[in-house]
Amino acid sequence: MMGVKYCKACKKPMKSTETHCRTCGAEYKNSPVILIVILLILIGLCVFTWSKYHSNKVELENQAQYEKNKQIDEAKLDLQEKGISPDVAQKVAEIKSNETKTFSEVHLKEFENILSEWSDAERVAGSTSRISLAQPVSRLQEIKRKADSLKYSGCLEASRLLYLTAMNSHIDGYLEFMKGKESELAAQLKFIDYAKQLEQAENEFKKCQVHDEK
Repeated sequence: MMGVKYCKACKKPMKSTETHCRTCGAEYKNSPVILIVILLILIGLCVFTWSKYHSNKVELENQAQYEKNKQIDEAKLDLQEKGISPDVAQKVAEIKSNETKTFSEVHLKEFENILSEWSDAERVAGSTSRISLAQPVSRLQEIKRKADSLKYSGCLEASRLLYLTAMNSHIDGYLEFMKGKESELAAQLKFIDYAKQLEQAENEFKKCQVHDEK
């Protein structure tokens, strides 16, 4: 049942929703208090909705960051187990977590040329006697410095970092070997590290080349 109110002018009953008295014609405007209450309710609903949305968004972002950090930690641990230093493993894991393989064709060709130079120099060093290794090792160091001076993006940068680690181990192995028979064990350990690190670098680089072919 509709509410009833009484006209202040003629005291006759009228519906609560009416704005004019049917008896005397007196006019009644809606109370501003009601409008203010309605406005406050609407504002409260908006604030609640936005707060809920923001809370859900932050929760999703935190969950995504947690998963990303977990992925980075797992990738880093896997690389370290394969002889990659913690610092390089961290950088490579972060690059891989971004899932970007963007790089230029020019950079890819440039890096392929460096790897070709390294492969040639490596074969020369491998067939050189201990007493004559100074020049071949110097060439390996020169190529390594060239690779170290570059900077790429995406998986190509991850490949560069992994190859640099392998190059350093290989050069260190030769430097130990050049010291004489007493350092052959240390040299052998470096060469073992090189083999494991090179495998990681080659695997990562192959992924880049596959992406480029697509």
